[in-house]
Amino acid sequence: MSSNKPPQSVSVKPSADHAVPTSSSILANLAYTAQASGREVPACVCRQCGGARYVLKDVPYGHPDFNRLVPCPLCRQDRQPDWLFDRSGLEPHERGLSLRDWRRIHWPADVDGEQLNAQREAAQDELERLLEVRAGWLTLYGDLGAGKSHALKILACEFIQRGVQAIYNPMASVLQYLRENIKTRTTQGDQFWKRLEDTPVLLIDEVDRFNATSWAQEQVFMLVDLRYRRQTTHVTVFATNGDPSRRIGPGGEKQSVGYIYSRMTECPMALLQNDVRPAVRGARHGR
Repeated sequence: MSSNKPPQSVSVKPSADHAVPTSSSILANLAYTAQASGREVPACVCRQCGGARYVLKDVPYGHPDFNRLVPCPLCRQDRQPDWLFDRSGLEPHERGLSLRDWRRIHWPADVDGEQLNAQREAAQDELERLLEVRAGWLTLYGDLGAGKSHALKILACEFIQRGVQAIYNPMASVLQYLRENIKTRTTQGDQFWKRLEDTPVLLIDEVDRFNATSWAQEQVFMLVDLRYRRQTTHVTVFATNGDPSRRIGPGGEKQSVGYIYSRMTECPMALLQNDVRPAVRGARHGR
């Protein structure tokens, strides 16, 4: 499993110089206002413009362009996908995925192949629905290597190309990052948790594959429950090798996180079977 260390939060301090309004002092004032009101500056907000998408040109008083608004050089429209990808949890080689990659994979036209292709088409319909509505909840479940992670990463790329923030991470990586920041007593864990709560699109892989300590179960329950309650305004997709309808894990064991499966069975689910990894690698190399 690749490392998906969540991006670092941005720390901004108010500027001491308010005489000449530059791009840096404008952002400092935005950060100061947010902090003074008791709100944190989210890590997903551009550190250059504070989310305004425009900055004052950084020139001295008397310059013809003084006090002129220009597009933010960091998150302006033509660079927005790169900025969002840097905060997505995706590896660089995964950032070019699209639904075209999903459609390239077809099983042979026999009895089993028809069933497997129907499963992939049903999952594709759910992905396209989320892209259109930009709200909802979906669970992808089934065999190891059946394409669930591939689907999550494709969905992340499709949303980002549309200018929508999307975060992908395995649940174990999320919990490890939170645990490390609790040990070091930093605020980055709290800020990252806030991002998981608020991001428009959250894609969690292997949602039930973690060391189920009481602390871990509590964190998972809070996240699942919050995203469940926001399904009318946010997109949340989980992937699991278990069977939520039977509340058992991939090896047939009874799961200690049945509350996750309970939430899943109340919302759309898509079953994926059989190992597609060789076909995915072949499609990637044009075979």
